Amino acid sequence: MSKILLTCFEAFNNKSTNTTTLVVEKINQDNIYKLTLPVSYTRSVEVLKNVVRDYKPDLIISLGEANRTKNVEIEKFAHNIQHASIPDNDGVIKINEKINDSSLCLTPNYDVYQMVSKLQKDGYNVIMSQSAGSYICNLVMYTILEMKELKLIKDAAFIHIPHLEGEDLFLLDSITKCIDQLIIYIRKEYNIENKELEFVSVKKKINPFQRKKIEKIYNLKIKEAESLIKLPDKVYSSINETKEALEEIPYIGFELKFINQFISALEYYISNRYIDFTNKTINYLLGAILYFIAPYDIISDKMLVVGYYDEIYVIEKCLEEVSLELDKFIIWKEKQIN
Repeated sequence: MSKILLTCFEAFNNKSTNTTTLVVEKINQDNIYKLTLPVSYTRSVEVLKNVVRDYKPDLIISLGEANRTKNVEIEKFAHNIQHASIPDNDGVIKINEKINDSSLCLTPNYDVYQMVSKLQKDGYNVIMSQSAGSYICNLVMYTILEMKELKLIKDAAFIHIPHLEGEDLFLLDSITKCIDQLIIYIRKEYNIENKELEFVSVKKKINPFQRKKIEKIYNLKIKEAESLIKLPDKVYSSINETKEALEEIPYIGFELKFINQFISALEYYISNRYIDFTNKTINYLLGAILYFIAPYDIISDKMLVVGYYDEIYVIEKCLEEVSLELDKFIIWKEKQIN
């Protein structure tokens, strides 16, 4: 799993807190180094470069606070400018100064628009922004993107979130979940090796017509799952039916064993022992379970080995969407046992 440097900022401009620190405190993923940056033109860059030199992250994800927004804003561009009417925490004001004599504008490698679209489909209040401003946030974004250009890291992302206080603090959980999911997506973007969930694809072993039919049915089961997940008794009934079906299979191959991981994840989620799954992930997991116990098959289960290619293909399609979240759950579960 990739090493991520996740940064936030200290309070500034006479505020007692910075919402980015509250969000970063709540992020709980493995291989993340958390860093609070000073709101300083000079010290923020120095601290950042020192940590990157020592920690050697694969990716850097930085959070900044913006009064102008009520959304989570994923930044597209950092500009070679330092300009703000308010001082930094060292009392320094910069007006129309270049950061350096390098590029006028830098942008991440990953598709920011596609990232925003994914998160919006997951139900998060997120938009794309074309500019990180010209204060310390822009300086940090420009600096981490320069590191990306110099091949010191694979990529970098900068996200602005609103300042929260008083009654607005109820938004903290939804913002944190959005950032958590963004981290998962960025890790997936760079195909981080996930040996916990690695298995051989059956895609080439079934024809395109069969794949199309399987995907159509699986999509219907995902839709069915959206309603069923609200009915715990029915979910447990589907899980028990799946367990019984697994017992009747004479030989459960490596790929089919992932159904047990799906079952475990759903059981923990329904019982509120582990709720750190997005709705999308839960629907995909339950959809795969529902496909497994469906009374009809694109490929008959009576055919030895080959008969379960459609179920394995559904598992494969499911893991394409949920592997990082599921792996996070597996690691968490193992820690509880140990």
